[in-house]
Amino acid sequence: MANPFTIPAEEEPSESGGITGGDSDPTDDAGVVGDFYINRVSRVVFEKTAESTWAELGQFVPTTP
Repeated sequence: MANPFTIPAEEEPSESGGITGGDSDPTDDAGVVGDFYINRVSRVVFEKTAESTWAELGQFVPTTP
């Protein structure tokens, strides 16, 4: 079964917020408050909670049928 979720390419989210990703953790100056970021290597998801703060929300864990 194909993965229904795709992790976005590494790029800066729009000013209105959004989801982006990369091969490492987000930098403090990336994104705007309310954005989400997915580290494609570790599968950790972050939320930007303040101007220079990313909070780790958890990790995607692959499952098998």
